[in-house]
Amino acid sequence: MLIINTTFQVSKPCEEEWTKWVRSKFIPEVITSGLLTEPRLCRLLIENEPDSESFAVQFQVRDIVTLDFWFQLYGVKMQTDLKDLFQEKVLSFTTVMENIGLE
Repeated sequence: MLIINTTFQVSKPCEEEWTKWVRSKFIPEVITSGLLTEPRLCRLLIENEPDSESFAVQFQVRDIVTLDFWFQLYGVKMQTDLKDLFQEKVLSFTTVMENIGLE
């Protein structure tokens, strides 16, 4: 099982709008595909740039092939939507992690 983590740096003036968009649009659309599961929205407790907050949105995905398939079908459009809606007010980067367990 893999975890896809996208970290967002959000300008404080658009934080409420971005959070609403993530909860009402982004996460539901990702889940609707059935390919990514177990959504999680977290606020990062780190020192941020002035006038910004950082968040992480995480999902689980079966394998890298499924993730690539999802990205081609849905992810590219969602990145475009994010950029169109928030321009430079929201920056993001994505990491993919493998859960290797504790034993």
